[in-house]
Amino acid sequence: MLEEQISEDITVGEIFDIIGKNRGFLLRGGEINYDRAAAVILDEFRSAKIGRITLDTLPHDSEAHNA
Repeated sequence: MLEEQISEDITVGEIFDIIGKNRGFLLRGGEINYDRAAAVILDEFRSAKIGRITLDTLPHDSEAHNA
Protein backbone atom coordinates (compact mmCIF):
# COMPACT_ATOMS: atom_id res chain seq x y z
CA MET A 1 0.00 0.00 0.00
CA LEU A 2 1.22 3.51 -0.80
CA GLU A 3 0.98 4.82 2.78
CA GLU A 4 3.43 2.14 3.90
CA GLN A 5 6.01 3.36 1.36
CA ILE A 6 5.92 7.06 2.30
CA SER A 7 7.82 8.60 5.19
CA GLU A 8 8.18 12.22 6.28
CA ASP A 9 11.58 12.66 4.64
CA ILE A 10 10.59 11.40 1.17
CA THR A 11 11.08 13.68 -1.82
CA VAL A 12 8.48 14.62 -4.43
CA GLY A 13 10.46 12.71 -7.03
CA GLU A 14 10.36 9.58 -4.90
CA ILE A 15 6.59 9.95 -4.49
CA PHE A 16 6.23 10.17 -8.28
CA ASP A 17 8.41 7.05 -8.62
CA ILE A 18 6.19 5.12 -6.21
CA ILE A 19 2.97 6.26 -7.88
CA GLY A 20 4.34 5.58 -11.36
CA LYS A 21 5.44 2.06 -10.46
CA ASN A 22 2.25 1.21 -8.54
CA ARG A 23 0.02 2.46 -11.35
CA GLY A 24 2.09 0.92 -14.13
CA PHE A 25 3.03 4.25 -15.74
CA LEU A 26 6.19 2.83 -17.25
CA LEU A 27 7.99 3.50 -20.49
CA ARG A 28 10.35 1.17 -22.29
CA GLY A 29 13.21 0.10 -20.09
CA GLY A 30 11.12 0.46 -16.94
CA GLU A 31 11.48 4.25 -16.79
CA ILE A 32 8.63 6.13 -15.10
CA ASN A 33 6.29 8.12 -17.36
CA TYR A 34 6.30 11.28 -15.22
CA ASP A 35 4.04 13.20 -17.60
CA ARG A 36 1.31 10.59 -17.28
CA ALA A 37 1.75 10.32 -13.51
CA ALA A 38 1.52 14.10 -13.12
CA ALA A 39 -1.57 14.31 -15.33
CA VAL A 40 -3.38 11.60 -13.35
CA ILE A 41 -2.42 13.10 -9.99
CA LEU A 42 -3.64 16.53 -11.08
CA ASP A 43 -6.88 15.09 -12.50
CA GLU A 44 -7.56 13.13 -9.30
CA PHE A 45 -6.76 16.19 -7.18
CA ARG A 46 -9.20 18.32 -9.18
CA SER A 47 -11.96 15.70 -8.93
CA ALA A 48 -11.27 15.12 -5.20
CA LYS A 49 -10.67 11.40 -5.82
CA ILE A 50 -7.55 11.47 -3.63
CA GLY A 51 -9.33 13.08 -0.71
CA ARG A 52 -9.72 16.57 0.61
CA ILE A 53 -6.42 18.42 0.39
CA THR A 54 -5.64 22.07 0.96
CA LEU A 55 -2.79 23.99 -0.60
CA ASP A 56 -2.99 26.69 2.05
CA THR A 57 -0.05 27.10 4.39
CA LEU A 58 -0.37 27.44 8.14
CA PRO A 59 1.20 30.43 9.87
CA HIS A 60 4.41 29.84 11.80
CA ASP A 61 3.98 29.46 15.55
CA SER A 62 5.46 32.89 16.27
CA GLU A 63 3.09 34.54 13.79
CA ALA A 64 0.06 32.72 15.24
CA HIS A 65 0.84 33.97 18.77
CA ASN A 66 1.20 37.58 17.60
CA ALA A 67 -2.04 37.62 15.61
